[in-house]
Amino acid sequence: NPAPPIDNVTAIRRIAARADSEFARGDFTTPIPIRSRLTTSPAQVPVTFEVMAHTGDSSLTQPGVPRGFRRTGLMRTQTMPVYLRFEPLMTRTIPRAWLIPAADTAAIALLRAHDILVERPTSGMTSARVSRFFIDSLHTEQREFQGHHETSLAGSWRDTTAQIPVDMLIVRGDQLQAVAALCLLDPESDDGLVTWNVFDAELAPGKTFPVCRLPAPAVASPLCAS
Repeated sequence: NPAPPIDNVTAIRRIAARADSEFARGDFTTPIPIRSRLTTSPAQVPVTFEVMAHTGDSSLTQPGVPRGFRRTGLMRTQTMPVYLRFEPLMTRTIPRAWLIPAADTAAIALLRAHDILVERPTSGMTSARVSRFFIDSLHTEQREFQGHHETSLAGSWRDTTAQIPVDMLIVRGDQLQAVAALCLLDPESDDGLVTWNVFDAELAPGKTFPVCRLPAPAVASPLCAS
């Protein structure tokens, strides 16, 4: 494909740079969907398609054509419901930061693989106002999907002031990949680390989720990848 006009390239880069700059300062008020479903109000769109004819047997007439059918070259246009959008079922705002145990090395490795910064709290950060997620129920799908039995949690967040264990690491909410961090770390996300069994050994009804949220600003120092 030919390259877009240089004016468009410049404008797109300018918009992206402005969005990055604004988001890096922290967006702690916009609701971000963490669970969703296909829209229940699909767009009604004219769709052009080729009419297929039955061959009368189960032969394969052409790659990409279902067995027992052949192409006719006859094109028609018909208005059909087209599902192009998702609807949010649950939203969260990005916290000032998350705290994650350093022992959760698999989770930390996946965060880094998504270019999410994981840091050490400063030495003076010994206590903070935190939100902990208390697990009410846990469901594991019996059907395997992509090598996993997907897990989902239900529960509630409760705020408290707590001592910060020395083995906790921090993921700040004022970074470019904060939305990705939210989707991965929130225990009720439908495509997060809980879903993909990363925290399985630490989950049970009545327990607290190992990752905490910090609603207030937190200070961190850079953490080198191991």
